[in-house]
Amino acid sequence: MVEDSMSMNFKRKYIRRKKILEEKRRNEKLRKRAREREKIEYMLQEGNYVDKRLLKQNIKDKVALAFQKGIKLCIDCTYEPCMTPKEHNKLAQQICRAYGANRKYPRPASLHLVNYQPNGPIAKACMKKCDGFEGYCMGKHCSSPQELFGNYKEVVYLSPDADDPLLSVSEGCVYVIGGLVDEHVMKGKSLNEANSKKCRALRLPVCEFAEKHGATKPKNPVLAINQVVDIVLRYLNNGQNWSEALSVVPERLLR
Repeated sequence: MVEDSMSMNFKRKYIRRKKILEEKRRNEKLRKRAREREKIEYMLQEGNYVDKRLLKQNIKDKVALAFQKGIKLCIDCTYEPCMTPKEHNKLAQQICRAYGANRKYPRPASLHLVNYQPNGPIAKACMKKCDGFEGYCMGKHCSSPQELFGNYKEVVYLSPDADDPLLSVSEGCVYVIGGLVDEHVMKGKSLNEANSKKCRALRLPVCEFAEKHGATKPKNPVLAINQVVDIVLRYLNNGQNWSEALSVVPERLLR
């Protein structure tokens, strides 16, 4: 009899507590909606309100236009056989971040994957790691950049091993970034690729423009693909200022 009484008390307490928690959740949702309404009303009064659907469509249109007319940035997947499954996954994550970075700038670039195998391990890693990858406004080509963009003035490889710096970005050029993950440094690979294609290789002008405390001349670091894309985009969107564009390079990489 005592046990039945305790059991009933426990059930009543449990039901009461459950009702209280549900009521709290409902009230929190109502408060959140009220805050959102207040925020929208304030933004409407200030003339700053932008519908999220409209904003999303504007970004989509901006990236689509840049895909046709923007600076061509290619990520070269030719190194796929040299990499491990872990490195394929790392590369896929960097491709995701590069695409995300491109969307956020007022002046995006035209992004392309070249020497890309639709059924290869990089493609599979991208499908796994990049949400909505199939719908990316990004070129995915089996062809080389030379085959794709033969009508352009020049195909330039961006390589940390190059002697000469990239001092300006030209609309008449196509820029190729080696699809190698930063934790697997293959010394000279992208430079050798450029030489084999008889193309010019340039490095980001880190030594010339990046500031480093405690040293007169920073070293030229090996950067992740998304970092290279972000730096080029910052340069294009901030008055073509390399010092500002390179300010995002982590100091630990300059030591």
